[in-house]
Amino acid sequence: MSIKLLATLSLSLLLWGCGGGGDSSRTATIDLSVSDAPVDSAQKVCIAVSGISLHRSSQGNQAEKSWSSAALLNTDEDDDCTPDDSSIPDANFDGYPDFVYIDLLKYQGGDARALLTGEVIPAGSYQQLRLQVRDGSSQPSSYVLNDKNERVPLRVPSDVLKLHGFDVAADGHYQFQLEFELRHAMVLPSSGNGYLLKPNGVRVIEAERVGTIYGNVDERLCGGDLSAAGIYLYPATATDYKGLYYDTSSGTSSGPVQTTLVQAPDPGNASYHYALHYVEAGTYDLALVCNAAEDNAEATTFEPSIPVTIQDEAFDPAALLLVDIPAS
Repeated sequence: MSIKLLATLSLSLLLWGCGGGGDSSRTATIDLSVSDAPVDSAQKVCIAVSGISLHRSSQGNQAEKSWSSAALLNTDEDDDCTPDDSSIPDANFDGYPDFVYIDLLKYQGGDARALLTGEVIPAGSYQQLRLQVRDGSSQPSSYVLNDKNERVPLRVPSDVLKLHGFDVAADGHYQFQLEFELRHAMVLPSSGNGYLLKPNGVRVIEAERVGTIYGNVDERLCGGDLSAAGIYLYPATATDYKGLYYDTSSGTSSGPVQTTLVQAPDPGNASYHYALHYVEAGTYDLALVCNAAEDNAEATTFEPSIPVTIQDEAFDPAALLLVDIPAS
């Protein structure tokens, strides 16, 4: 018993490239943007993006296609991330900044920031997309402005996030998006020397093949206290509901695909409410978790308190689905 998210495929999406390679004489066009799902206890999450590359193989550093910061859109915008006591260097002396600052918290609730548009690439299969992000060990570079107004380094090992790839067919035009699930991806290790940004919380999604689940939550649930509650989207294959912790030793997780915290009534909605954006085609279980605010990607012993799940809802990703979570 689960939610089904049904995909509608256009003809161009059915004409896949063959195998792991591609015909360099046949090309596709891609757009790429970045967005974010909400995270707790931060005023800014500023990533310093210095480039993007596409790789046929996940091994080695040979890129099929790459873009420097000069090729990214809106290089003159820094989302108010540049610290007052520094400036972004022009390392190549070409008039472009060494990296582009993006405050991920500005691109929530279905918003996105464009990085590339109309870029032509060889058709075929790509095993990996790599986002070059400057490690926060020095400044200016990636950092988090926490709720205490402290600027905390955001560490990115080797200055790169290695993400999964995609297939593109000849003559197709694709809109891809990097969706940062910061509650999954950003952790504060016990060492205390800065946040860590992990690639397992960043998804490469095809923007035209996703949908939004949003709805209201009965205020009587969770003992009448929804202040720490969240909505968790689990794969229908999950046999046990777990939290955000990702087991790096095994590379697997039985946790949620996406999460969001329940929002209190506001001028736009008189009820407790939530929204999960960019939900990919698939089959899921949707659960209300009463203690979601206590969860984080380092909490190995967290046990979700789940009073109710929503089942048997089918919808198209191009449509908006309103789901009411009633009292059980």
